[in-house]
Amino acid sequence: CQLYVLKEVIENVYLFKSRIIDYYLAVQKIIPLTKTHVGVSESPVNASPSKASRTHDALKISE
Repeated sequence: CQLYVLKEVIENVYLFKSRIIDYYLAVQKIIPLTKTHVGVSESPVNASPSKASRTHDALKISE
């Protein structure tokens, strides 16, 4: 009986491991896409200082 339980546990662990490997490979395919998205989303950050300076200039004008 214990041997049967052990066999079940080993099969479940093997299936779990193979599923994790599948997820890992899927994530590896997604990572290059997210890197390009990060590159695109960084450009608005570069625009922030000019927006801040425009706000600062507007404050000077209103004084």
